[in-house]
Amino acid sequence: MKRSDVPPYEELMHKIKNKYQFILAVSKRARMLVDGAPTAEGVKGAKPTTRALGELLGGHITFTVKEDPDKA
Repeated sequence: MKRSDVPPYEELMHKIKNKYQFILAVSKRARMLVDGAPTAEGVKGAKPTTRALGELLGGHITFTVKEDPDKA
């Protein structure tokens, strides 16, 4: 994934509420790819983190944030 392929920050913020949650989602997906999960069709990249980022930005995968029951 080239730097020019990455959408601007403002565009990313429409998909995510918090940049830290976004980083966690990408890192967890990258770990899944390292452990042998298949990569989504059409997503290219040599490194698992790059492929995970491409999947998330391309809408191939989504993530949800579970609320902490202790904070409710």
